[in-house]
Parts: sequence; C-alpha cells; structure tokens
Amino acid sequence: MQQAIATFDPTAAFFVAQASRPRHLEEIDFAGLPPVLRMLLVKDGTVTTAICAYFLEEVTTCQIDQQVVQLTDADRWLDLPGGAEVLQRQVMLQSAVDGRLFAFAESRLAIERLPASMQSALAARDSNLGRILRNDRSETLREGLWFGRERMGELPEPVARISDGDFMSRSYRVVTNAAPMMIVTERFPMQSFENQPRVSRG
Repeated sequence: MQQAIATFDPTAAFFVAQASRPRHLEEIDFAGLPPVLRMLLVKDGTVTTAICAYFLEEVTTCQIDQQVVQLTDADRWLDLPGGAEVLQRQVMLQSAVDGRLFAFAESRLAIERLPASMQSALAARDSNLGRILRNDRSETLREGLWFGRERMGELPEPVARISDGDFMSRSYRVVTNAAPMMIVTERFPMQSFENQPRVSRG
C-alpha cells in the first residue's frame, strides 16, 4: 500500500497563534499563492530588501501616521497592561518607479522596551522600521502570530487611492531580551503581486 506523503507547510513552524487570528481574516491557500507572496509570508528578515530584490526597483517608505497612545485594555501579545504607552505607526511601501503599493503596514511598539537609538531613529519622518532594526544590531527574534486574506473596506486615504483593499495579511512580533518589543501587521495587496513575473531588464 502506498503511503500518503504529507504536504510540507512552512507556515506551521513560523506562525504560533494561527488559531487565535482575528475573525475577519479569511483562510488562504498558501500553496496556491504566487511564489513571491509565499516567500514574504514567512520571511523573518527585512521585507523592504526582499521586495527591492524581487522587482529590481527602489522601494520608498511613506509614513501615514505615527503617534503615542495609551492602551485602553491589556495587550496579550505585547505583554502590556491597560494604560501602558505604545507608539502606533502606519506606513506604506511603494515603488519609486511608478508609485504602486507593495505593502501597507501597521505597528504597535512598547516604548519602554525600545533602545534609545531606535527611539531617535523612529522620530525621523518616513523612517523604515525594518532598516532601523537592522541598523540597531540588537538581538531580536521575529515570531509569526497569524496570517490570512484580509478584505478591508475602510483604509487610510493614501492607501485607498492606490489599493482595492484585498490583501494577504500577516502579523508577527519582535522579541528582544525575552520580552515582546513590537507587533507588526503587514498587508500585501494581491493586485501588486499577482500575474508575476514582471518583465526582466535586459
């Protein structure tokens, strides 16, 4: 009798809380995604660099919003109590060639756990979080939480102008010194990554 071969699923090792994903996230067929999206889903390094390499284009960071807020309730995944201060950010990653959207990212950072060098770097307009983490050279671990297809009806105006709201979404947290430092949600627009590959440069 021929034994069935189990399908290899790299998301199982990366995402530790898929069963706790937000209810609005739809199931997604990982194997059926374009290869570039499969790679981005489980990438534990700098996403901006990977997109630059894939498309052979410069990627720009556009800051939509950044502000310090107090948590209304305790944050389980950041391990912070209600009332703690966090830095909330919204940014877009766009092609420097034609302005199309590569990612819409939101992050929540535990201010008290950020090194002083990171706090200074984040104060700069249009700062790139991945590059700041890389330049800081701190020992960090990226721990995937959950992923799925996300169809958003309400978007920040700059994102809504260039997106139909259909995203592949993933959330992960960055841990340092055994404590979560930030939670990042990256949304990759399906329309920007389907029908690949792009025309190569001769």
